[in-house]
Amino acid sequence: MSGFLILAAVLAALAVAYQIYVSRRVSRNRIYSDDQRLIQLIMIWLLPVIGASICHWMINDAEAGDGLGESHPADDVSDRQDSEGAGSNEGGE
Repeated sequence: MSGFLILAAVLAALAVAYQIYVSRRVSRNRIYSDDQRLIQLIMIWLLPVIGASICHWMINDAEAGDGLGESHPADDVSDRQDSEGAGSNEGGE
């Protein structure tokens, strides 16, 4: 077997392993509905590495926004503005 075929086989195996990893994360994730998870799984396997990368990013982003990870800076700013706005309206009226 030539070096190129070995490299191609290793890269293909890594791509399939990554797709399996992301597929398992998507199927275990309860943030999305069943339909959304199905669409993500289809995207993972129809667009091999790109689809898995996009879904992996989406899961990480959703978990971060759901309180399972770090919050987004924009969320912190809007929370601060909501709490400041609520306090000023009560005292002024």
